[in-house]
Amino acid sequence: MTQNTPKTTPKPTLYQSISDHLLEMIRDGHFPVGSKLPTEMELCDQFGVGRHTAREAVRKLTDLGVVERRRRAGTTVVRQHPRAQFGVELETTNQLQRYLEATDLHVNKIVMDLAKMPRETALEGVPSDWFKVETYRCVPGTKRAISWTDIYLRKEYQSIAEHISTKPGGVYPLLETQCGEVVEVIEMEISASRFPPRVGRFLQYEAADPALLIIRSFRNPAGKLLEVAVSFYPPYEFRYATRLSRRDGQHKTRS
Repeated sequence: MTQNTPKTTPKPTLYQSISDHLLEMIRDGHFPVGSKLPTEMELCDQFGVGRHTAREAVRKLTDLGVVERRRRAGTTVVRQHPRAQFGVELETTNQLQRYLEATDLHVNKIVMDLAKMPRETALEGVPSDWFKVETYRCVPGTKRAISWTDIYLRKEYQSIAEHISTKPGGVYPLLETQCGEVVEVIEMEISASRFPPRVGRFLQYEAADPALLIIRSFRNPAGKLLEVAVSFYPPYEFRYATRLSRRDGQHKTRS
């Protein structure tokens, strides 16, 4: 006779336990919004742990959006409850467009003369063929940047630069409405990375913090590369899902 073994709940890690304890104190008002959390060394003394464990506990709170870390300014409580994670499921270009329309796009600056090709992606041609638009996205109604994207466009499309932050959605619809192009294929690569220093500073993360790197390449029916978007996301705030299905809709087996 088979005996069923009761399922046990995995024991939380030490840093998770500390993070949960601090989160409960924030919810109870012990650390109100605007106040400072104890320093890493103070947390080490309070909980009897090493500095790495204390740092991971604070990082977890940062990922939840309840605190923000700034260099030489300490860790500040910015909200009492964790923010909702921002997720998107992608199956078609229309779904990508709906995601782009659900967030506000802002332009940081435009770089017309590239000194060299970006190492994250292989652009076609030479640097003088392209220009870069540095952008970031915010949830509507807030000023906090939730992601960063370097958009590379061919210089023949530079007329759309002034419209990028004035139209809802992404940049590639402008290629179609303003330049007469047709985006037929969007290639996407997702990988683990770290924030470049300039991006980390802007999003208020450390340069060594992990990031979700997504590179999208936009091509017309002839295969011409029109745009490349290199995006960095906080890994615990975003969820990407895809759905794969057979083209013929049938399941075939070998006999």
